Amino acid sequence: MQHFTVLKGIISERKGTNMKKFISGILCAAIVMSSTAFAEVKSSMENALAAVKDKIEISSDLTEFDSRSDKDQNGNTSYSFTWRDADRTKGLEISCDNLGRIDNYWTWDNEKEVTGGLSKYTQKDVQQFAEEFVKKTLPETFSDNDVLVCDETRTSGTMFGRGTSYYFVFKRQADGINVNGNDVSVSVDVSDTEMSANLWANYDYNAEFVKPDKLIEKPEETYKKAFPVSMHYEKDYEQSKDSKTDKTRLLYGVADYGNGYISAETGEKVTEKSFYDVHGEFESQKNMAAGSSEDAAADYGFSEQEIAELENVAGLKTENEIEKSLRSLPELKMTDKMTLQYSGVFKNEDKYIMNLNFSDKEGRSLYASVNASDGTIYSISNYKYSPERNDSKKELTESQKKTAEEKIKKFFEKVSAVSSEFEADDTYAYAYGMSVGYTRKVNGLGYYENSASVTYHTEDDMIADYYINYTDAEFADPQEAISAEEAYSAILKRCPIEPVYVYTQSGKYELCYEMKAPYSDINALTGEPDEEPLPEYTDIKGHWCEKAVNALSEVGIRLKGNEFKPDEKITKTDLLKFFSDGIIGNEPIVYRSDDFIASLKRRGIVTDDKNGDSPVERQDAFVYMIRFAGYEKLAKLDIYKVNFADGSMIANDKLGYAAILSGLGVISGDGGYVRPSDDITRAEAAVMLYSYLLNK
Repeated sequence: MQHFTVLKGIISERKGTNMKKFISGILCAAIVMSSTAFAEVKSSMENALAAVKDKIEISSDLTEFDSRSDKDQNGNTSYSFTWRDADRTKGLEISCDNLGRIDNYWTWDNEKEVTGGLSKYTQKDVQQFAEEFVKKTLPETFSDNDVLVCDETRTSGTMFGRGTSYYFVFKRQADGINVNGNDVSVSVDVSDTEMSANLWANYDYNAEFVKPDKLIEKPEETYKKAFPVSMHYEKDYEQSKDSKTDKTRLLYGVADYGNGYISAETGEKVTEKSFYDVHGEFESQKNMAAGSSEDAAADYGFSEQEIAELENVAGLKTENEIEKSLRSLPELKMTDKMTLQYSGVFKNEDKYIMNLNFSDKEGRSLYASVNASDGTIYSISNYKYSPERNDSKKELTESQKKTAEEKIKKFFEKVSAVSSEFEADDTYAYAYGMSVGYTRKVNGLGYYENSASVTYHTEDDMIADYYINYTDAEFADPQEAISAEEAYSAILKRCPIEPVYVYTQSGKYELCYEMKAPYSDINALTGEPDEEPLPEYTDIKGHWCEKAVNALSEVGIRLKGNEFKPDEKITKTDLLKFFSDGIIGNEPIVYRSDDFIASLKRRGIVTDDKNGDSPVERQDAFVYMIRFAGYEKLAKLDIYKVNFADGSMIANDKLGYAAILSGLGVISGDGGYVRPSDDITRAEAAVMLYSYLLNK
């Protein structure tokens, strides 16, 4: 368009000349200029595509090709290339910069048949494949002193319906020092016959590294001063499952959650900069529900539990009562035009929560969540449409800020009976209002699971948002905690200070110090890490189950602890959890035995009433595995025989289960003996599951 704007201007100056010849000449020149510009774009894309194809081999059946180009606000061009087959069932998509340096590699095959199960490849095999794939795809990221190194602390594996998958992160190191924000993620899908990888890269090819001539002498002590430790409470979700009262842990944590940086030259705090940053029916229903429980029992034969629930519901506040209490709050500015559009009650654990929604035809709306038993307000979202509002206008005046703070504090104290237990710790003023965040404080320490927030709009002179979460909880006495110095020593033992290059406000990567990942808070009573990575087992080296146990552990199938105890009898709960994770899918390592077994009873996998801590006979383990695998109907057919020396010892109703597992290569007997009545050991359970998944 610029060419033709110039052309128009020139023509206006050439009045009175031979316009036809002149215009013809100018048009030819414009076409040449446009063609040249197009040729430049084409040439740039050709160069990028050639660079990509020089690194990547495109399968011959991917015959269809599409491209796309994008230019950012700085004039940097990037390309996306997509190859597909004629049916568009499989393909490859690659994105890169104008030099063909790849930042995304994604392949898919919707018709590929992959059966779930373990692969013959070990994690070490897959990691080697991933490393070779990165070197082939991103050769520009490797030089004598600037390389990508696999961060094994972030490696993980999992099993899913279509097979096994591993995830690796390769971090950039310059002169042996990590470069923050520069890494490459690789996922590898594995089958028995092949491995395929996808890749995502965050890499700054224009990085400039600044290393000072002189370093601070005591980086650890300097870091401790810049980012001190403090105590706080945190909810223990596992221990709280069985209780109506929160169980908490008393923890020591480092400021900035262990993610802070100090300059290696000055010791001052450093702020990281992203290198992407370039700058009436309801009432009738209630009346029905509130009828006499005695009549209900007589008319419908309700159980005691049903009667109790009806009585609980009958004692709840009506929406009219709750609406009246909301309208009594002048800070909400509810008008008569705002009418109730919806109300509903649901039960959350032992609490009944009523949600109400009000609105008018002029853009006003209010949503509230209220305890239907006592009227405690849990949350409010109060909206007023204002087309004239300008979010980018100048900030609030000091007088407006003071007024907002006072109104927020007054409202919080009015609607919350526990407001005195909270302290404001996060205040944010913006163009037309203010928000204040609160944290519950116990023994002078924060309990961050219990928080509140209030937002006030200055222009509308109303409370716009309110939220509170408050639970009954048990708290340890901080007087029993270890000292802050002891806590910091424990943290540094696990997460020592190490050098790192950080992209700073200067636009360069400056040498800093940080805490080595993965960071974890410290239990203030014991000095132990609050979270530990899954440990390697210390007692299976050289054991006949070692290969099976390690292979399962690599994809997240494992038993608790750092000792596998291979020769001990496995409990019913551990066996079922093991089989469940391997055959159905990974679940959290920590679980409640009673709930877990109860869920399996509902699914028909468990039919006995034996305690979860009891041992399991081998033949019962056969039954559990077949049920998890979904073959029980076949196992019940009266058509099987087995060739084990002690086959006659297998219970008649379990013979089919053993026969199927024998046919699948899962069990083969010990010297020809299957020992059906022996209690199965942890090692035997692991090898049994490994064999099933390997032969699946």
